[in-house]
Amino acid sequence: MRHVAEQHSKVKPLTEPVLLILVSLASKPQHGYALMRDIGDLSQGRVKVTTGTLYGALRRLLDDGWIERFDQEDTSREKQAYRLTVIGRRHLEMELDRMKQVTRIAAARLRHISLRQAYSMGLVLYPADFRAQFGAEMATVFEQAAAERRGRGVACVLLFCVKEMLGLLAGAVRERVFHDEAVPSHDDLPFPSDLGSAERYLEIVSRRLTHAIRNHEFSNARYYDQQDRRARALLAELSARPELTA
Repeated sequence: MRHVAEQHSKVKPLTEPVLLILVSLASKPQHGYALMRDIGDLSQGRVKVTTGTLYGALRRLLDDGWIERFDQEDTSREKQAYRLTVIGRRHLEMELDRMKQVTRIAAARLRHISLRQAYSMGLVLYPADFRAQFGAEMATVFEQAAAERRGRGVACVLLFCVKEMLGLLAGAVRERVFHDEAVPSHDDLPFPSDLGSAERYLEIVSRRLTHAIRNHEFSNARYYDQQDRRARALLAELSARPELTA
């Protein structure tokens, strides 16, 4: 067993034309022209080998003992057939096993990426300031929790994802409601024009600015900071008029 494992580790991955030659010869002996056509069929026209490339590969496979010439009744020197040897079939099976393993790993990673992407897309439903503060962390936690359930079967992963997506939607609704109640829209607060309304406006804006900073609502914080400056400037201007303070 150890000898087989060491031998497997020393074998380099096969090039695609060589792999297709071995696959073509796995079912029955083939001559050169039939091999060329079968390689095209197996690759759906994507791999087209020249005569020189084909026979260069055949020579190396013959030298390595992976294939052998096969005598047929109607075979002439100009139309030689080839078939897999026991060694060649073993190497083909090892290569196919390696490709299956790579495919499984790649598929698992693609599912891993797809789940994270789907969850990240769902985070768009949350307010921008919430995403800026918690979005990346939530996606990582979801990713870790999903990875723990992969070994329990597809049904377990599917149920987990459904619950998470429903929770994501419900959480987004709650955050939107809280966000809208905590910080009213900018248009609901008209800019003041007299001393009394300027003082009330400044008080409201200062409170909203503090709330925005505390909750990392950066766009709201910038807006209310600008309004705070404008209101203070107006208040200073109105306070400097004797007729308004008398």
